[in-house]
Parts: sequence; structure tokens; C-alpha cells
Amino acid sequence: MLRCYEPGGRISIQDIVAYEDSKVNAYFEELEKEIDCSHHATLSHEFIIDLFSRHGISGINMMDVEIELNFREYITHAQQSETNRKRIENLLESGLHDPQISAFFLIQGADIFFKRNVFLILGEKL
Repeated sequence: MLRCYEPGGRISIQDIVAYEDSKVNAYFEELEKEIDCSHHATLSHEFIIDLFSRHGISGINMMDVEIELNFREYITHAQQSETNRKRIENLLESGLHDPQISAFFLIQGADIFFKRNVFLILGEKL
């Protein structure tokens, strides 16, 4: 993206960010990798802000938004094998039974939602 804009140009990133608690983050990283084998890692706020500053981009606006994603809908964004589906179900069950991790899940009727923080940053190239 950097090569495509001139000084004074703006660049924005909007993405989910890592959970602050290492145990919770490790759980959801494992879950993400089971859901989508192309998932590498969820970045932290600090990494994204540092990425901007290392490339001469000043962050002019930043915002966090907590969203709730429907679990069953979310896992359909990537094709699952039967083996993956079973591992995802096992991970879901273990997360729902863990007091620390279950705090990030919401059950509404037959639907299960999970909380993610989305970080939005708008910067300007110096």
C-alpha cells in the first residue's frame, strides 16, 4: 500500500486485533487456524501502530470497536473438512467450559456469538 500513495496521502487499516490476555489469545488463535488454514496470526494494537510509525505514517485517528460475531456464520467463511469441523466443535466446547474464555462467548437462544475487538487506524504519510 505504501508505494501507491504520495506524501500527504492517507492510509487506513481495519482488522480484528489480538486479545490482551495471552491465554484467551492463544485459544482464539488456535480456533482461527482451525477455521481457516490461511490464518497466520492476529496482530496487536501495538504492532499495527508501530508498523505505521516505522513507515513514516502518523496515526491521526484510531478507534476500537467491540463486535459480536455469530459463531456458526463465521466458520463458514472458509471451507471445512469433517476433521476440522470436529476439532472446531471440540475447541468451542472447551472454550465454553473455561471460565476465562467463556466470558468472550454469548449464547442467545440457539445462537452462539463471540466477541472480537476491531481496530481502525487512519494515518497520513509524512
